[in-house]
Amino acid sequence: MRRSRLAAPSGIEVAATAIAGASNVLLNRVVPRPLQVPAALAAAGSLVLLARRAGATGSQLGLAKEDVRQGLSTGLAAGMPIGAVVALGAFVPWTARFFRDERIVRADMLEAAHELLVRLPLATVVAEELMFRGALEAVFSQRRSAAAAALISAGLFGAWHVLPTLDRTHSNPGVSGVNGGSKAKQAMVVVSICATTSATGLALSWLRKRSASIVAPILVHFAANAGGYFGGWLAGRHAEG
Repeated sequence: MRRSRLAAPSGIEVAATAIAGASNVLLNRVVPRPLQVPAALAAAGSLVLLARRAGATGSQLGLAKEDVRQGLSTGLAAGMPIGAVVALGAFVPWTARFFRDERIVRADMLEAAHELLVRLPLATVVAEELMFRGALEAVFSQRRSAAAAALISAGLFGAWHVLPTLDRTHSNPGVSGVNGGSKAKQAMVVVSICATTSATGLALSWLRKRSASIVAPILVHFAANAGGYFGGWLAGRHAEG
């Protein structure tokens, strides 16, 4: 099949994008927190099934069993230093305020453990990687080049973070301090963070292709997010003590 960057969207591509968009709104504005893990995994599963219907193979989804070992070694090698550096950022004076999100610093030990061991790895990392580096890239790769599929998926990954970033402008003192209550500055903050997230999506896509397994971006994604959460939580405990 000839692949083109400029081909009009197919029905499957439109459906996949619509499912991702609807899931984003539901998870951020409708689904209660206790149900976010099953809801996020269900959304990811529906996109994986749609990708299979579009003709994607297990290998194209990054789910081939024979590639798991390579995914593990690549993901651990890249993820461990990234997680450590991100966590240390919570103790560096000029970046510490961005880690003081009230939802993190106010969490007790049980809440923090649930976040790090359940909600973050499943509802955020596994679900998002299956959606973006797995299903969406596989769907768009059916009719487009690998580079175009990665760019589209990365763009959607950035858009996925618009609502969470808007929430962060109120709960995170570092982000709220940058926008200063100005709607124009708030919009610039949202655009900047989502553009950075898109770039991160491209890096995770490269990692996925280099390792041939979705496991690698899952581990790196988790390391970065867990490092940020744990660093912020630990710094908050230290400040209180």
